[in-house]
Amino acid sequence: LRDRWGFQGLVVTDWGAVNDRPQGVAAGLDLEMPSSGGINDRAAADAVRAGALEEADLNTAAGNVAALILASENNSTSLAVDFSAHHALARRAACEGAGLLKNQNATLPFKKSGKLAVIGAFAEAPRFQGAGSSQVNATQVDKPLDMLCAALGDAGEVVYAKGFDPETAEADAGLIAEAVACAESADQVIVMVGLPPLFEAEGFDRAHLRQPAQLDALVEAVAKANPACVIVLSNGAPIEMAWIGNVAAVLEIYLAGQAGAGAMCDLIFGDTSPSGKLAETFPLALTDCPAQENFATHPRQIVYREGLNVGYRHFVTHEASVLFPFGHGLSYTSFDYANLRLSGDTSAHGLDLEVRVDITNSGACEGAEIVQLYVRDVEASVYRPDRELKAFKKVHLAAGETTTCTLVLDRRSFAFFDINADDWVVEPGAFDLLVGASCTDIRQTIGIELAGDTRRNTPQTRETPYVIMSDSQLAARGLHISVAETVKPYHANTTLADIQHHWLGKRVVAMVFKAIEGTLGPTKTDSPVMVKMRNEMVLSMRLSTVRIMSGGALSEKRFKLLLDLLNSRWAHFFLGLFRR
Repeated sequence: LRDRWGFQGLVVTDWGAVNDRPQGVAAGLDLEMPSSGGINDRAAADAVRAGALEEADLNTAAGNVAALILASENNSTSLAVDFSAHHALARRAACEGAGLLKNQNATLPFKKSGKLAVIGAFAEAPRFQGAGSSQVNATQVDKPLDMLCAALGDAGEVVYAKGFDPETAEADAGLIAEAVACAESADQVIVMVGLPPLFEAEGFDRAHLRQPAQLDALVEAVAKANPACVIVLSNGAPIEMAWIGNVAAVLEIYLAGQAGAGAMCDLIFGDTSPSGKLAETFPLALTDCPAQENFATHPRQIVYREGLNVGYRHFVTHEASVLFPFGHGLSYTSFDYANLRLSGDTSAHGLDLEVRVDITNSGACEGAEIVQLYVRDVEASVYRPDRELKAFKKVHLAAGETTTCTLVLDRRSFAFFDINADDWVVEPGAFDLLVGASCTDIRQTIGIELAGDTRRNTPQTRETPYVIMSDSQLAARGLHISVAETVKPYHANTTLADIQHHWLGKRVVAMVFKAIEGTLGPTKTDSPVMVKMRNEMVLSMRLSTVRIMSGGALSEKRFKLLLDLLNSRWAHFFLGLFRR
């Protein structure tokens, strides 16, 4: 971090992440979060006195903390902020980041007239940011329902149906029936769904890729009543869409920020043409993802066997069908690609290429296109994905306009990391350059021959492709799988979830919940989201963290006694009980 990358700042842990404070200091850790109340400070000092930690390392950590404190004093001056301008910028960012995933029969953009049905609780209470410590205090939050009403004005009518309750996973037949009636009588229909915080928040993993069942039921019912409905998604990550064939359009706005509602209106009514592209693959199902076979299959260990088959690299390499590919995003206009050409230095050490392609807006309105450049190593001796994104650029064009888009590739664009050489290596041979509108929508391709590095001994046979790596394939890369740690015996890094069914563990867990409630307030008055986040946070807490956060109530001696009791080590327990 410091020697190779030149980082000169402060290194701090995530919440409660310290495992061994003296070893952390020796490794370059400066500050722990939150404070241990002096427990780990004393451990570091004791380690110095015992010769287990260099005093110079401790002084370095203290110096880095002091340097940050002193530097922060220079940031005390107040700044004049134009919040209106920032809000306008947030609207533009949300607009350019949203992706039009489907637009059957040019359903969008909508006309600013007629009767518009707006369905979904997110229209009144937008899901515009994450749940947890990522939350910020917005200066203002635009509501989709208000923005849509303002956009239509007197030229049309807006009717609203809640459709679902984001605070629960249960379907409400009455809300769905109201939404269906609303859709049946409308000229145009927007359904705002996605992932409520109860299904996507800090502190817990998603159990599946689906929306809550009530939201899928809502979409199905509304689409049956009015097949021309448009789905607007507010979610932080991909979802499955079993109903995709029954709806006319899908607009993905993600968690669009405080001005997201205005951006949605700009796109819905065609004031701006959509130009966002997916930065991830939307799979058809969770089982299509290679990591699924090994993820969370053992309580103490996850082996990342997918190797380079992450995201689009897996799907394009193995020609797997997807819902929407990486880089996908539609527009209200169309773009033509032509005249792909290269120039520059192709020598091994001076590798520097300019890739040019002509882009024409062949549609009827102004728009923007994100031109994507992928590299394929045709003759790789090691396993590499079929294509890898190496450059992209957004170009804005008026209707009928043509421009030349220039993308730059350097040596690293063609290299892979050779674990034996501990360096990036470019192999000699043929490469393909693929330019397109997504990782699968390739419009222009050109080949190139590179001299490459001469110091690598290329194997006579190419490496066997894989979807997930076997033990032998991992071992060939110097990656040996350690024996998975068992849950028992219990130790300092055991989680509260591991002991929650133990006779004593139940009491420990209950005491921690009570202490958390005393600090943060009772859970029974909180929203279901906060209750779930708090429960997951507590159960994932390590016993060592419980000790740190006990404020000294759980001393080192008491902590050892607790572990003895949990492990039924009665002799150790009674010896420790009477030992000073």
